[in-house]
Amino acid sequence: MYASRVVARVGLVTPARVVQTRMASQKAPPVKKVVKTAMKAVQEAALAQGKVAKAATEKKVARVMGKAKVVQKRVAKRVRAASAVAGEKVKAASANAARKAKAAARRTSALAAKKATALKKKAARTTKAQAAKAKLAKRKAAKAAAAMKKKAALAKRRESKQTKALQLKKAAAAKKAKAAEKKSAANSKKEALKAAGPVNPYSLFVSKNAKGKGKVNMKELAATWKGLSPAEKATYVQEAKKNLDARQKVRSSLKRPPSKYAVFVKQHFAAAYAAAMKTTTDRREAFKVASKQVSAKYKSSQ
Repeated sequence: MYASRVVARVGLVTPARVVQTRMASQKAPPVKKVVKTAMKAVQEAALAQGKVAKAATEKKVARVMGKAKVVQKRVAKRVRAASAVAGEKVKAASANAARKAKAAARRTSALAAKKATALKKKAARTTKAQAAKAKLAKRKAAKAAAAMKKKAALAKRRESKQTKALQLKKAAAAKKAKAAEKKSAANSKKEALKAAGPVNPYSLFVSKNAKGKGKVNMKELAATWKGLSPAEKATYVQEAKKNLDARQKVRSSLKRPPSKYAVFVKQHFAAAYAAAMKTTTDRREAFKVASKQVSAKYKSSQ
């Protein structure tokens, strides 16, 4: 400010403004530039006021230049202090920005890690849910298969029971029919044998004399039979013999024909038994040996 006042007295307005502007911006102007400006001002002043005031002006300018150097040093010191403060502020700002960036990076990293952990947990939950769902489906399928198997086994058992019951029913019906057939055959045989007539002379006599007479006294019939002559009895004897022949014919007709094996045994057993008796004295053993030989011979012949 002092330098500007001095320059203003000399008539130099522009350099003062320059100095004020530079001091306001807190930047120290170079010494050469200040000197040059001052010299220019002096030259202009000298030209304006003449050569008379040149010596005084130079002296004043020298004092102004000295004061300007002092001011310049002060300004430079202030600029350096401001620069140091600005540097510290920049450094602090850089450190703060680095800290903020580091904190932001940590937050970003933590957020990403948290998100990754959440996604991992979600994937694990999804996998677990899918595994549980698959396990449940497998269990349901196994349960359904077991139920179907049980149902099939029950149906098979029921069908087996029904089949067995039907078979038993058929077997019972067949047995009953066979029994009825056998009974009918027996009754037919009895009827046929009965139709042949009595085979005993006395029975023939009783049947002829008791037929159609209601209640008969057997003692009287027995006494009558005893009183008959041999000739009279002979008639009954002959007739009874004829009845016996007829009965034998009936029995032969009702008798089943022998099987092939029975015929074969009848033809070969006697010879096999005689040959077996030559090797042992035990009849049972000889019978067993002969039976085995005849059976083997029959099987080989078929």
